[in-house]
Amino acid sequence: MTQSFMRQAVTSPAGDVDTESTIPDLLLARVAADPTAPVIAVPHAPDTLPNMSSTPDTSSTPNQAHSSHQWHELSGTEFLEQVRATAKGLIASGVQSGELVGIYGQTSYEWTLLDYAIWFAGAVSVPIYATSGREQLQWICEDTGLETICVENNNYRDSLEPLASEFGRRFITWSFAELDSLIAHGEHISDEELEERLSSLTQDSTATVIYTSGTTGRAKGCRLTHANFVQTTHSAMALVPEVAYPGARCLLFLPLAHIFARFIEVLSISAGVVLAHNSDLTTITDSLESYRPTFILGVPRVFEKVFNSALAKAEKNRQGMIFRRAEAVAVAYSRRLDTGRIPLALKAQHLLFDRLVYSKLRGVLGGKVTSAVSGGGPLGDHLGHFFRGVGIHVLEGYGLTETTAPITVNPIRGAKIGTVGPPLPGCKVAVAPDGEILV
Repeated sequence: MTQSFMRQAVTSPAGDVDTESTIPDLLLARVAADPTAPVIAVPHAPDTLPNMSSTPDTSSTPNQAHSSHQWHELSGTEFLEQVRATAKGLIASGVQSGELVGIYGQTSYEWTLLDYAIWFAGAVSVPIYATSGREQLQWICEDTGLETICVENNNYRDSLEPLASEFGRRFITWSFAELDSLIAHGEHISDEELEERLSSLTQDSTATVIYTSGTTGRAKGCRLTHANFVQTTHSAMALVPEVAYPGARCLLFLPLAHIFARFIEVLSISAGVVLAHNSDLTTITDSLESYRPTFILGVPRVFEKVFNSALAKAEKNRQGMIFRRAEAVAVAYSRRLDTGRIPLALKAQHLLFDRLVYSKLRGVLGGKVTSAVSGGGPLGDHLGHFFRGVGIHVLEGYGLTETTAPITVNPIRGAKIGTVGPPLPGCKVAVAPDGEILV
């Protein structure tokens, strides 16, 4: 495609592009930089985590939250040890270098643990949506030839087994004590053998195959390499350093089978963010309150639901008019931020409603959220300004499974609400005469 055939070409400088690292390298680098810094927070008691005698006891230092729900933080060293031990279990179970391994279940700590363990074993993870129907499950099994499938519990296994039994597949269940058994099964695997698996990976090795709906026909498997994740991670860290930084906290509740959540998983673990999971949307408010993330991610309907719930609660308490006035002030305040001049009267109203309304809305999200990442569709100009006026920057972006999620992201500094922002460093975007987006 020649430049003359394109219009509106926008290029972001690549800077220092990492062309050698793999996803495991990013985790190893983070642990080497600060072995004791937390990487993961789990909503379990420590004795329900996979059991390893070499793992330090975290029960004496849980993350004390302001609610009764405790989160227990795992340091980089602890998480890495669990990843290595689980990877050895996979190798002992027969997983080969380059083999495709399925992950079928809800977003959870164990999902992320197995994802990284598969990579450390030199294999390729194939995420499967927990909501997949029979036809979709059968197609993925047939198209990939999966021989090993990690399932959350026996219910998931039961839905897959009739479709996969003729292929002689093995199932690994990650609930209850099953991971303990897997880890014990791999105790005879040496560190040298594990290192050989890691050394076999290059930036061009396939990291994952994600099945995404095509415009026609069956879902298509998209192959993404380690370099795709590594370079996109570094680019995002450069463009939005106010979001992904050491000590930031993210509560992940979107399906990890989706590239959006999967990218945030790798970004968080690589950038120093403490990552937590919750797939039960009926308890998401409690989890937000207890975990107190600094940023969250969602699709537009998540943010619409937050707004509509706040409005409904205000109307139920006969404070609908106050909320509507606070909404108008938040939007006006945000629009004035773009001009750099905010009238004193508007500042005073904004300060008043921050005490009466905005602080309570931020409190529903845990009280510490300063930014949110939205994808999957346009949020809308009004909601974008409303949330920024409340004190939460919603970073919209544009991307595809094929581009490892983001192509563009609207940064906090210089954000233009209603747009998807500039290209990530190293990306070039143009629009063809017929409107096709070229990346």
